[in-house]
Amino acid sequence: MEWENRKELSFDMATESTGITRDWAFDGRIVIYELTAATVATITEWSELAVNTLRDWPKDRPYLALHDISHPGVGLLYMIAAQDSVLNIGVSPGAEKLIQEITNANPDWKLALALVVSNSLSGSVAKLKMFQKISPEDRVQSKIFFSRSSALGWLKDCYGS
Repeated sequence: MEWENRKELSFDMATESTGITRDWAFDGRIVIYELTAATVATITEWSELAVNTLRDWPKDRPYLALHDISHPGVGLLYMIAAQDSVLNIGVSPGAEKLIQEITNANPDWKLALALVVSNSLSGSVAKLKMFQKISPEDRVQSKIFFSRSSALGWLKDCYGS
């Protein structure tokens, strides 16, 4: 699939009422999800969107995702909903099996996730690993940031994109 047609993947979330938006950066090479309301319905919707996007992504290109939970009042609620598994590329704990099936079917596929949190979450984030994580179990290279621009820069540099 052509990068210019990336916005046609799955379904687009451009409405603010759902609490989740999906956007693209660097000519569709990076998918950006921004959470503005952390409800069970929103987390479920986001998870479904993330899994569908991952499933439709060209497997010859690295999957580069930015999850922005820096909006006031959503970070801690998301951490609770995610059961402290905020570096989950599929968003919700229930999506882990689907993500594992997709990644197992594509063993050489590179994946990276940048999580953007607000500075007010610094106490909670300190409990998380604040350094680059590469795990052979989940195969997703991930890192936590306090700014979107830093996260985008890191993702852009991942895997020579």
